[in-house]
Amino acid sequence: MKNYFYVLMVLIVFIFSCEKLPSPSKAFDLSVDKLIDLDVIPLEYGKLISVTSAAPGIAHLWFEDENKTIRMVGVNYGEGVVSKDVRIINRDYINKGEE
Repeated sequence: MKNYFYVLMVLIVFIFSCEKLPSPSKAFDLSVDKLIDLDVIPLEYGKLISVTSAAPGIAHLWFEDENKTIRMVGVNYGEGVVSKDVRIINRDYINKGEE
């Protein structure tokens, strides 16, 4: 019986000692562009700088153009499909936060 009492007391202490963490501030929002032709990735996206794995059969291709804008194109290489949604990271937003 004493064990239940101690367990209950510990649970009460944990419940009342929890504090909501502040939500992280957004430095910038990711824009989304649409690929019109899913057979090609436009040369305007710039140089391929990295490839990362997102899940089995899925990769992210990272491109950087002349203005240092970064674009991420998702590819499902298991099915041979390119995602029409392209994520854009505009580097100007990062620089504005550092001023």
